[in-house]
Amino acid sequence: MKRLIEKEWITKEGNKAIVLLVSPSMPHRYGYVQVSNENRNYGKEYDTLDINVHGGLTYSSHNLLGREGWWFCFDAAHYMDGWDWEAGKALIDTDKLKEIISRTKNITQNIYEPGSLEYMIYECNSLSEQLEK
Repeated sequence: MKRLIEKEWITKEGNKAIVLLVSPSMPHRYGYVQVSNENRNYGKEYDTLDINVHGGLTYSSHNLLGREGWWFCFDAAHYMDGWDWEAGKALIDTDKLKEIISRTKNITQNIYEPGSLEYMIYECNSLSEQLEK
């Protein structure tokens, strides 16, 4: 699976955040927020929290891409989420991308817009804020 960190920053709450573009075949994004070990949510499983982000939380772990800490994740790879073909060019060979688009042309119509980088940044910031409440 190919991955590209598109954005990495510190939120206003002081949490690390990452937007990751992933492409096993269809390019989509994941949003991650790390909380400190002093945070009341540190070590909690994602499905025990009442958090409102795109598609809900889908993952929590002590390690993300070799970065220690406690990370929470959501993604824009759910049913009816669109794929970001333009961004996918950074991860997928052009001929392979054309083949995938051709195969999926009919099913990609009338679906939601992909989780743009800007949208995922907004959602990461919202997640960070909710984790600090």
